[in-house]
Amino acid sequence: MAMKQITALIQKMTVMLGKAIKIQACGEPMSFSDTAEIATWASPFVKAAVHEKLISGYPDSSFRPQGNATRAEAVTVIAKMME
Repeated sequence: MAMKQITALIQKMTVMLGKAIKIQACGEPMSFSDTAEIATWASPFVKAAVHEKLISGYPDSSFRPQGNATRAEAVTVIAKMME
């Protein structure tokens, strides 16, 4: 299996995990430097995941919505969900 098949786009991963644990959408604004790049359909789940402290973005204040999630990032989010 190719690496691209193993990794998921970060915003898609966030939506899938948000739906899986049934987190509620949050109206709080996001402070990522690339917030405008987050798709409209993903935004409520990203906001909720940030609010629930499941994700926090990258040290440069970006979210990188079109980036690939590494296995380590996916495992970290899943571990936080299980707490």
